[in-house]
Amino acid sequence: MAEYGSSKVYGDLNVSRLITAENIKVQDNLVFHDGRKPTPADVGSPPTSTTISAGDGLTGGGTLADNRTLTLGTPSTIDNATTNSLTASSHTHALTLPTTATRWPAWTEVTSKPSTFPPDTHSHTQLHTHSNKTTLDKISEDAGDLLFNGEAISGSIEKSFHVGTTPPENKNLLWFDTN
Repeated sequence: MAEYGSSKVYGDLNVSRLITAENIKVQDNLVFHDGRKPTPADVGSPPTSTTISAGDGLTGGGTLADNRTLTLGTPSTIDNATTNSLTASSHTHALTLPTTATRWPAWTEVTSKPSTFPPDTHSHTQLHTHSNKTTLDKISEDAGDLLFNGEAISGSIEKSFHVGTTPPENKNLLWFDTN
């Protein structure tokens, strides 16, 4: 083994002294250590002078010497006339919107509807099932006249009912709860 220059060793090498070489190779590959740390080029990194450029619709970029951010441009207002487009700092998308309705659709134009109207045969009972059933059952009709507790409602209609969030003191009044 030479003191200066290079030597090739085949087989095992036992070293009893400190090796201070900077470019030690094993199977033609450099050995990195405290005295020889890898450079970006050693690990395949691009040079820091490489530039990232923001394309249309983006802002930001720069060299790899620092962290970089690319920002998507704020889109303009979209409506039915908007097309797919890019500018230096924005973008838009084309939309397919229905035209504004100018009339109610015909029954034949309505989709996902029952085949008959009304959809099912049904009826409504005239029995009251409300919490104020007793009062509601006092309302009736005779020959076109509205009756309350068997008597025709005449005079001021305000005396026949009460509108509010609390029951009326007069229990003969029809109460319309606004809760």
